[in-house]
Amino acid sequence: RERLAFWRLRETIPEAQRLDGASLKHDISVPVAAIPEFIERAGAWLHESVPDGRLIAYGHVGDGNLHFNLNQAPGA
Repeated sequence: RERLAFWRLRETIPEAQRLDGASLKHDISVPVAAIPEFIERAGAWLHESVPDGRLIAYGHVGDGNLHFNLNQAPGA
């Protein structure tokens, strides 16, 4: 049951993003060991550059592939 709940959560992320507003979506590859630092540094840069944007990063972390998306601020 836990596995099914996890996949349901994963499969509803794109729908939730659409309901949240427009977004810039990127599929990127990063060496697995570098993912935490990449998300931290890129997220800080995005926050500085687009203060009202929201970073949404998820995906196939085990093989170094991420959906790295920036959502616009609600109401923007």
